Amino acid sequence: MAYNNPQTPAFCDRPLPDTLRSSLELADYTHLLDSSGLLATLQQAGPFTVFALPNAALENYNTRLGGQLLNPTHINTVRDMLAYTIVTGNWPHKALRAAVDAAPAHSLSLPTLSGQPLTVWLDQTTDQIMVGTPNGVNSQLWVMGIPQSNGVLYFTRSLLLPPKAQVVPTPNTTSAP
Repeated sequence: MAYNNPQTPAFCDRPLPDTLRSSLELADYTHLLDSSGLLATLQQAGPFTVFALPNAALENYNTRLGGQLLNPTHINTVRDMLAYTIVTGNWPHKALRAAVDAAPAHSLSLPTLSGQPLTVWLDQTTDQIMVGTPNGVNSQLWVMGIPQSNGVLYFTRSLLLPPKAQVVPTPNTTSAP
């Protein structure tokens, strides 16, 4: 991570895209949201809870993909990946923690824009809230629930991938003629 505690101007009376655009640590995530059409969705009334991916996580993933993350031919895959980080509903940190604490096995599933549920659970060892897939790609929360006019914004510490995308695709190594 570039910063231990990223300084992000938060516009609590404005929609999610305003704070996303102001965060240096979320520049790649915001760019991908915009190119996939999801940033416009986050401008709507919502409410949405966003588990935003930091630059370092996206840059590492892009490297593993051979630089193909920004390739326009992969926009549907990118859209599915990003839609998995957006939950329908308003989940401020206290409400999320209370729901996780009250849930059986301290785990619950939240509906995402991708159609695949995002699992949220309590790591019993660290007492940290985790998001993702318990036996796959998952992440701790980094910035805890910035209220927005149409939802809540979290930063994750690392990459989140929907269950169907847990295997990293092989980079396209063919060259153009």
